[in-house]
Amino acid sequence: MRNRVYGGTCLNATIPCRNAAQCIEGYAAYTCDCGNTAFDGFYCHKDIGAYFEIGSWLRYNIRKKPTTNEEWWANWLDPHYHNFSLGYNDTSDEIEFSFSTFQTPAVLLYISSFVQDYMAVILKKDGTLDMRYRLGLITHKYQLSFRNLADGYPHYVNITRHNRTIRTQVDYMEPIVEKITLVEDGRFDSPKNIFLGRVMEVGDIDYEIQRHNSPGLVGCISGVRYNIYAPLKTLFRPNETEPPVTVQGFVSESNCGAFPPVHGYVPWEADHWFTSIEYIYIHDDLGLFWLTVVVAAAVILLFIGLYSIYIYLYRYKGSYHTNEPKNFLESPGGSSSRPLTGTLEKKRYPAIEEDFRSD
Repeated sequence: MRNRVYGGTCLNATIPCRNAAQCIEGYAAYTCDCGNTAFDGFYCHKDIGAYFEIGSWLRYNIRKKPTTNEEWWANWLDPHYHNFSLGYNDTSDEIEFSFSTFQTPAVLLYISSFVQDYMAVILKKDGTLDMRYRLGLITHKYQLSFRNLADGYPHYVNITRHNRTIRTQVDYMEPIVEKITLVEDGRFDSPKNIFLGRVMEVGDIDYEIQRHNSPGLVGCISGVRYNIYAPLKTLFRPNETEPPVTVQGFVSESNCGAFPPVHGYVPWEADHWFTSIEYIYIHDDLGLFWLTVVVAAAVILLFIGLYSIYIYLYRYKGSYHTNEPKNFLESPGGSSSRPLTGTLEKKRYPAIEEDFRSD
């Protein structure tokens, strides 16, 4: 029997389950339940994303009808942010995704409702990132990033709301925590649809949303999760016959919005999904001291070898050697040597003259 209890192999796991996945304890091993995450893989570490061409959009249906009074009271009696008896929690929101694009403007994420409540993340014309949160009659505006994020690199966005406290973070920037005043509504009532790429909702839409809704997202978005809903995972990893996802235009699966520094790296030796070839591992873990010693020894040996070759090749450069015998004579100024060629020539000349005379 398996239990969702953290003990034994779950507590002592070399690689824990990633991205808030649940660890399922087994007899001698553990598995990771990725059901409520936007990720895949043995450790729930593999990003699932999509590339959107111009004009493309995706719609995920959260609910087909508004919340009933019985459901509302059940949620009101237990408002804890882990309570999803409605299929959502109106006092808490957890939103995360990553994106990469060069084009602006775009509505990256839009969550509509059966009432006037909505939440939107907008990439403005100058590349900065805004969030608009409407709860009740008032629309809250938040600046998520003052930098230009339309640079083609992946950027990670995390938005968390617990009751009236909103915490936002982009990439590795410091989290920003803000409060919703008590005179304002603190519930997100009856969420209806999640839109990615463009907003194609029927009815009255905020002017700021309309102004940034064209031409839409041209780029990648991945790891999208709103509470327990993961639209892209539902599209590319469906676990039901008719998934509540509608797509218009060209939307293809891609992981280009992955953000490895946040999600963590899983080595292939421990990845049960790894199917590629194994490469020979070359040890490169020598310390700086031993690495310096090895390099210095190699340089010294090279210098000695080159110097030996130089001595061998150029030692006798400019010298002429002969095997003729030398006559060493003592002289007052020292010793000198003369070749025997001159003496032999003097002895040879008389013999030649006698031969001419005899002829």
